[in-house]
Amino acid sequence: MEYGLVALWLGVYLALGFLGLPIAARLFPRFPGRGAALSLPVALAVLGLVGFLGGQFSVAFGLAAGLAVLFAGSLLAVWRGVDVALRRALTPALVFGVAFSFLVAIRAVDPAVHPGGGEKFLDFGLLQSVLRADRLPPEDVWFAGEPVSYYYGGHLIAGFLAKLTGTGARYAYNLALAGFYATLVTAVYGLAGAIAAGRSTPAARSDPRSAFGVRGVGAAADGRDRRRENDGTEIDGAPGAAGANDGGDTSWRLAGVLAAFFVGLASNLFTPTRAALLALPADAAGAVAGWFGVERTGLAASLEAFGYWDASRVVPGTVNEFPLFAWLNGDLHAHMASTPFLVLVAACCLAYYRTPETDVRRRRALVFGAVPPVAGLLALVNTWSFPTVGGLALLALALAPARPATLLPGPLVERLPGSRQAGDDGAAAGAVRGGTGNPSAPAARSRASSASGWLRREATRLGVGLVLVAAVLAVGAGWSLPFWLGAASGRAIELLPDRSALGPLVLVHGAFLALFVPYLFAHVRAALGDAGAGRARVVAAFALVLWALVVLAWLADAAAVALFVPVIVVGWTLLRLRGISTHPTVRDARVAEGRDRSRDRDRDRDRDRDDPGTASDGGYTSGGHESGVAAASGSSPSVDGAAAPAIGFETVLLIAGATLALLVEFAYVAERAGPGRFNTVFKTYAQVWVLFGVAAGAVAARLAGSRPGSVLASGRARWAGRALVAVLVVSTSLYGALALADHFGNEGRYTPAEPTLDATTFVAETHPGEAAAIAWLGERTGQPNTVSVPGCAPHDAEGCPEDGSLRPYSWVNAPSSLTGVPAVAGWSHEIGYRGEEAYDERANDVRTIYEGSPEKRAALLAAYDVRYVYVGPNERAAYDVRAFGALDGVSVAHRSGDVTIYGVGPGDRAASAG
Repeated sequence: MEYGLVALWLGVYLALGFLGLPIAARLFPRFPGRGAALSLPVALAVLGLVGFLGGQFSVAFGLAAGLAVLFAGSLLAVWRGVDVALRRALTPALVFGVAFSFLVAIRAVDPAVHPGGGEKFLDFGLLQSVLRADRLPPEDVWFAGEPVSYYYGGHLIAGFLAKLTGTGARYAYNLALAGFYATLVTAVYGLAGAIAAGRSTPAARSDPRSAFGVRGVGAAADGRDRRRENDGTEIDGAPGAAGANDGGDTSWRLAGVLAAFFVGLASNLFTPTRAALLALPADAAGAVAGWFGVERTGLAASLEAFGYWDASRVVPGTVNEFPLFAWLNGDLHAHMASTPFLVLVAACCLAYYRTPETDVRRRRALVFGAVPPVAGLLALVNTWSFPTVGGLALLALALAPARPATLLPGPLVERLPGSRQAGDDGAAAGAVRGGTGNPSAPAARSRASSASGWLRREATRLGVGLVLVAAVLAVGAGWSLPFWLGAASGRAIELLPDRSALGPLVLVHGAFLALFVPYLFAHVRAALGDAGAGRARVVAAFALVLWALVVLAWLADAAAVALFVPVIVVGWTLLRLRGISTHPTVRDARVAEGRDRSRDRDRDRDRDRDDPGTASDGGYTSGGHESGVAAASGSSPSVDGAAAPAIGFETVLLIAGATLALLVEFAYVAERAGPGRFNTVFKTYAQVWVLFGVAAGAVAARLAGSRPGSVLASGRARWAGRALVAVLVVSTSLYGALALADHFGNEGRYTPAEPTLDATTFVAETHPGEAAAIAWLGERTGQPNTVSVPGCAPHDAEGCPEDGSLRPYSWVNAPSSLTGVPAVAGWSHEIGYRGEEAYDERANDVRTIYEGSPEKRAALLAAYDVRYVYVGPNERAAYDVRAFGALDGVSVAHRSGDVTIYGVGPGDRAASAG
């Protein structure tokens, strides 16, 4: 085991995180620990994006430039007075260390980059090509002479880390894999903690009362308990100075730990459902299996029959991976490497969401300065995440209390409908929130007028958000322009694919929905607590329409609509109600209202003391003052008059995840990676899991927490919330327990004799006749072109051996994939990048090189600038190989085991046999 390398890489990761601390603190000054948990994604983003741009001239220059910009940015942040809380960075460092060690242990007993069950050949080939490249883009190892036509940003970052540590690809592969996992888990811990920390106001910590199932949370009516950061930014429920609540209220840590669990360790409900089938009577098990669409095989048949793969193929015709499966399977793939940066974008959106409307400069800096570069990096790392950045930004703009129009230049703002929305929101709050008592006629007319314009204002808000998001994505595309001009390849959008059944959808998303539905319900009930009769009728009509939509979706076999649309609509509505209530003008009015009601209550108490027979509470409950507090802070009143905690950014994330899960039911990207929407669901669900996981951590902490800020704070409801969270944690842990026990306890084909992180050690064990030849080829410098059998294309069934030995995901094109030395034609993945005609032409040319006349062979070797011809078992099985010795300039360069490598041209490439 390479413990020295493990320590070196861990030290480099922590050092990069240290360099990123000042920049993270500048971006997230009000997060716990000043955003220390996000410092490594920040550092890797700077290194990756700047390194990519500099790499267009030289990879070495790109690496140096990335480090220089990271160092300069940190120095600038410190020089401008950013306070870096080093002590509070220890916890994120510990989280990273634990997650990194956990993944290293997993990879140490299964380090092989074997071709089966994933994209390891593709990923390792990309990493090797990056390490061999002098400049970007790297050369395609499966299409010699052409730049890679695939998103390679994650492999580029891994390559930079390998160069920085002087580590070869065979070790860097698994160490980078562990680093991406640990970076994701740590970032999720920090983001969920930041969301939850916004709930831990001093007022909340001092309020012992609980409502009917809802805990009261709110800032004091006079605003004394609201905090401001050093640059004037004010956020709801900020925990004071950076990490001020780190040592007191720890509910944010609970949220962070739960989010890290849901993202890094939890599984979907497929495995616990199969386990339940094993325990149920045969008839009941058959009925349950039929409803969920689960075959009674694997774990459903016996504990010994468990297989880790099954849980990733739940919805028929799609891939439904979750992070633990993905990292256990061991691909260094784009949908995994991109996740820390997706969390970073979400963190930037949270920072914007909590910045007050008056701080236009900071809001513009976050939207146009922070988000676009990360969007550009995500385009390079995993292009599937690029539009998700736009979706997250749109939701943050549309649902934040601050109006997005205020980001525009002043003259444009004045020309937009609802530009004087401050007053409008005051009336809208009254119309939408209703209230107790008997409003005056002018107030009633004001509310009616405001309600009639509500849709217009919301449409304006959404329209402006779309325009701003288009600008964000345009700037993001500019940051990654060399990628779009070179490596990116276009795809067509197809509509109306086969839809998912309800049972599989529940198995994939049910654990998260089990948290989100009661959470939203609690907020809906709190929002209705003091509703007037008119508002109650509106809400009843709204609920009836929503229920009718669910029924129609069910009848139309659109299970995803029935499952996700209510979550999206209810979450959106609750957030907009909060947005109205926290608008500065509305909040100031409610502060005054709270004071007036407090004075009225004191006057009534004085009157009651003078005349006990006419005791009255003045029309208010015993919590009247706190209700005023809630109004001032934007909290929702409960049915008891206590303030309910305002719904927050976790709802933005669950709306984002639900919307993505809904979209793939109606549209998909047509490509050759799989039939229909196979790959679209695969790449989209990977993002949904991360977004849902972060939201679930914050929601679960509020459902289960006993401290102030918990949504369910009455005794019975709180215990129910704790029980729900406990059941979900236990049930979603079952897969991990079984998969890890199998992983560490059973020897497989690629299990090394001793723990190691060497990704290529399996070659000598499984293909001893080719190991020495591949190693020799890997020792060549630069990227000389080679020829080897490309394998069979899906449309070329006649040319494939019946045993499937030359099909993709088998031992084919190993020389190029394992060394980074390009082959004229490789796996048929290239059809998706280059087209069927271009790929077939090269595949036919390769056959001619092995079987054709001397003249044609010589011409093709020259046309493709081939330097080595690989003749091994696959080549002999696929072709009637003609002798190469008769060709001018061709001689044996290496011979060992079952392989002969011919060198083409002068020099040591064709000098000797070894």
